[in-house]
Amino acid sequence: FLAPRSNETSHQNFESTITVGRPYSFVEPYLADEEKAILSKYPTLQVWGNKESLRSRWEKMHEGDYVLFYAKGGFNYSAQVILTKHSPELGRELWPVDEDGSPWTCLFFVGNLNVVKIPIRVVQELAEYEPTWDRVQGFMMLRESGTQAIAEKFGSVEAFLSQKPEVHEALESVIENAKEETLEIESETVIDKAL
Repeated sequence: FLAPRSNETSHQNFESTITVGRPYSFVEPYLADEEKAILSKYPTLQVWGNKESLRSRWEKMHEGDYVLFYAKGGFNYSAQVILTKHSPELGRELWPVDEDGSPWTCLFFVGNLNVVKIPIRVVQELAEYEPTWDRVQGFMMLRESGTQAIAEKFGSVEAFLSQKPEVHEALESVIENAKEETLEIESETVIDKAL
């Protein structure tokens, strides 16, 4: 999953509930018993959310799924989903409501938060999004073809997110190949116009 955190408000919200996190005691009153059993293992919880309008996308999210957080041209954090919860009440407690008074209701708790450095161009290329796709403007699921391409190129999603030196080399390779393809297309266009 790809989750944006681009504007100033979402950046502040991200800092408070992902980077810093919230103590378990803060969210406990809003949890059912089975949710408490899962989350009580974590003294500090990282949580992010979506609006009700994106609920159908959020409902496809499951425990163990990976999330890449986008900001300013790239993905800066990765995390793994440990629990999803629909809760307008907890959403109101975690973040200010939007300008329409709507809370962030579709919550997901994550673990294994890691700093990564993945240019959006890499994901655009691997998932075969249009060249004009240069930012994440709303919470979305990565195309299945993108997940498969990542697994084929890097061995696994986990290896892709590991950010080991060989991963950085492979990322640079993807970007370089994309540049070469773009130059070839542009050259062909110039030749076609000349003819």
